[in-house]
Amino acid sequence: MPAAGADSGSLVAGLRDRLLAAFSGEIHSLYLLGSRALGRETAASDYDLAILFRHPADAGKRQAVERWAETIRRAGEVMVDTTVLDPGDLAGGVRPYLKIGRCLTGEDVLGGAPLRPADELVAYYGHLAVYFLWAVRGRPAVLQHPLAYPAGGEEFRGYDRQGIRVGENQYVPGCAQLVNDVCSLANFRMARLAGVFCPSKSLTVATWSQCLPDDPWLPLVREVYELGRTQGQGRLPDAPADRRRLAEWCGALLPFENEELTACLLALPRFAALPDPELRQRTLSIVRGVTSRDPAVVAALAAAKALL
Repeated sequence: MPAAGADSGSLVAGLRDRLLAAFSGEIHSLYLLGSRALGRETAASDYDLAILFRHPADAGKRQAVERWAETIRRAGEVMVDTTVLDPGDLAGGVRPYLKIGRCLTGEDVLGGAPLRPADELVAYYGHLAVYFLWAVRGRPAVLQHPLAYPAGGEEFRGYDRQGIRVGENQYVPGCAQLVNDVCSLANFRMARLAGVFCPSKSLTVATWSQCLPDDPWLPLVREVYELGRTQGQGRLPDAPADRRRLAEWCGALLPFENEELTACLLALPRFAALPDPELRQRTLSIVRGVTSRDPAVVAALAAAKALL
């Protein structure tokens, strides 16, 4: 995996040129997203790209972009993720992570675009939180609520097992997915409690410190981010004291995960009533992929299913 720093610019330029060649004349604008757009990347950071097509992008076009990215990932070149947009996708506003994109070619139309409605954004952040709870547990067929630790008897409770993505469905131990998990929970919490929509996990701690400075979970998020990303750059700490601190925070994480997962599951009927078809499909995926022993959550799952 390429390191952050001097190589990043040439790699981005290479990805840009390859995309423009693969979809010659079809791309209106191309953006670099996430921490790399903000200059906050680590060695474990993916290359997140948004491709805005000039004309409506049907399912075949979107699949062609995903095949392009998958070919690069499978070859072990760089870890690339793509967002495909067309003019119709901009009509109702955009999600916050698109607002901080760096335009690589074409006219920048995302920076001035309005945000999607607040209720849709709360649902979007809730879906992301559930996704990373599922991912850090190795993508089980069914996610059991209330959650258990990925591997309770291990040093980091198993949160390091799916740590760093190094290829298509290939992972090595590390902290990157743990940081994704914690930041996605924090961003959902900010969205639902404060109506604040953080555009990047690299801004999560600073944003939360401003909007919810007295939140009891802020120290956990700040420490995990510091140990797992700022210091560790996605790698597990080498220093024994830092390993102990990270292990302690991993041991304290489960109640935070269950609090936010419960909040998301109870909100599923509201999410299911939203008109956005993508959000409805994501809500249906959660309804089908989660089981619970909590009667209130079981009722919410059933109510959401009836609306989908």
